[in-house]
Amino acid sequence: MAGALLHIESWRIHVLAIGLKAPVRWAGHSESQIEVVLLDLRTSNGARGVSEMTVRPKWHGETTAGLVEALNERLLPQLRDVDLHDQIAFIHTLSGETQSALARALADMAREDILAQVANLPLQDNMVRSAPFASARDRPAPASARFSCTITRSDPQAMAQEAEYL
Repeated sequence: MAGALLHIESWRIHVLAIGLKAPVRWAGHSESQIEVVLLDLRTSNGARGVSEMTVRPKWHGETTAGLVEALNERLLPQLRDVDLHDQIAFIHTLSGETQSALARALADMAREDILAQVANLPLQDNMVRSAPFASARDRPAPASARFSCTITRSDPQAMAQEAEYL
């Protein structure tokens, strides 16, 4: 099935507002909820690619509404004409979306999810296999790649204690 043309047939965008058990304090502001945008792509062969992004305007310089508009009105309609197997055409189309880095990231990850399904591989394994550099393709993904986190707000011990509470 990998040789057949693979096009986006439809998509759905879900915006979720997730309340936090306790406010998270950042330098200069706090959050009592987070907004998550979930992109659900459906393809011509029945594959489904899903990606998600937490939208933090103070970090990303984008709003949830702007991200949804970028996806619905600009990027995804253009990607409908692109064979998802064609990485060069896909990247060229992505690069045309200059206003929303988050839209590009969501579309890219949903495409990776679709390609992994078509290849009948776990997402992580397919991404390593299709890495542009031979050295990355020749080694399995490390176990540590299955989980990542960012600690940016405070002393790691204090954040670990706060995470236990939340």
